[in-house]
Parts: sequence; C-alpha cells; structure tokens
Amino acid sequence: MAIRLFSLVVGLVATYLMLMLLASPSPAAPPAPTRTVEQRAVVDLNQANVTTLMTLPGIGRTRALAIVRYRNHRPFRRPSDLMRIQGIGRKTYYRLKPYLRVGPPPKPVQPPATP
Repeated sequence: MAIRLFSLVVGLVATYLMLMLLASPSPAAPPAPTRTVEQRAVVDLNQANVTTLMTLPGIGRTRALAIVRYRNHRPFRRPSDLMRIQGIGRKTYYRLKPYLRVGPPPKPVQPPATP
C-alpha cells in the first residue's frame, strides 16, 4: 500500500513539474525597442504617404491604404475624422492622437493645357 501511495505521489509531482515546464514562457528574442512620443514624428493626415502612415503605431499597409483612399475622397478636417475609417475606432484613435495633425489638403494636380 505504501509503495502504491509513493508511486502515485511521484507521478503527480512529475506531472505537475511537466505542466509547469510547458506553461513557462520560452526564451524569445528581446522585444523591439519602442519609440516614445518625443521620438516619433507628427504625421499630417492630408499629406502623408502610405509608408509614412505605416510608421504610426497599429497602422499597417491595409489601414494606411484605407486612410489614403478616404483622404482622396474627402480630405481630413480634424484628426478625429480618422475614426470614420473602418477598423479605426476610439481606442486606436486615442493611441494615435499624439502623432496626428491635419494640414491643408494637397492641391490637385492640373492636367497640362492642350493647345
């Protein structure tokens, strides 16, 4: 009886240790350094290109393209207009707000005059 109890306890301890080992975080690459507000440039929503917009936190290529498409249809009048874009809600807007500004819309390019 004592041997069975001892075997049961050893089995439980071994199982516990295996679970703890599997649950522990694996060593990974150190996190990429994040830039603070002072180190990030302020982005003009009416002038920035896709690459510049992608430097904003949480903005990838898809959202940057959506911002440019929206801007081509209707220039931004205030930074909060960004929330009109699908996928950018209040939480994302407030995270981006310190990096945003709205300048005058780009001047449309006039086609060359024909003689």
